[in-house]
Amino acid sequence: MSEAFQKVLEARQQRTAAEARTKRLFYILGAAALIFAVVFIVWRSGNKLINPNSATREQLMSLPEVGPEIADRILKLRPFTDANDLEKRVPGIGPKSLEKMKPLLDFNNDGQADCCP
Repeated sequence: MSEAFQKVLEARQQRTAAEARTKRLFYILGAAALIFAVVFIVWRSGNKLINPNSATREQLMSLPEVGPEIADRILKLRPFTDANDLEKRVPGIGPKSLEKMKPLLDFNNDGQADCCP
């Protein structure tokens, strides 16, 4: 092989190696960004327990099956002693809705859902 051809070949191999390193770096950075985004989303959307006796309208509306009207009813009719009291006294909250809400309700502010041990 000629010397010029050898130099071209070496330059191409170096360029190919550099491109492979760059590609790996982008994959690693992309994966890290994806992991960071997922962790951030999970952290931000973590189910925070809500006390219906002290929650804002917006917090109440974050509960499943609770829209503006039901949130206003809860605000108007509180305080509640427990989830069953909430179901009995608030029109629009039935057994199915309550079952979806229970894991998110904390009536005594102990940091644990009142439905689940």
